Amino acid sequence: MPPTAALAIQLDAIAPHMLDMNWVPLVGAAVVTKKTWDALPPEAQDVLRKTALEAGKQIKIDSRRENLESIEVMRKRGLKVHTLTPEVNAQWDQVVAKAHPKVRGTAVPADIYDEVVSQLKSFRAAREGVKQ
Repeated sequence: MPPTAALAIQLDAIAPHMLDMNWVPLVGAAVVTKKTWDALPPEAQDVLRKTALEAGKQIKIDSRRENLESIEVMRKRGLKVHTLTPEVNAQWDQVVAKAHPKVRGTAVPADIYDEVVSQLKSFRAAREGVKQ
């Protein structure tokens, strides 16, 4: 769970150990039908794109800061943070990958799941070697 949520419910009081895993939950999206998008003037589309990019960058900055602050508060209360080796992290990735077929087509419609996976692969390929 995100550190901010763990802090909010004081999970560290009953679970004083944390794995330092850089996994990010998907928190939301703005969905607009093609018909609605196409009905917007090009200037409005440009403003929405620019605003969404700026908001996304700020959310990323704020959430990273809030997570670090939350972890620090919990450390002061006794939380022990354990770093994963690359090998153990790879094992976690394998476990998660096994769950993907259970999510695709059940929790997430197959076509949407496939599109997100495709977009993620394209994004990662374009950003290869760039630190986030």
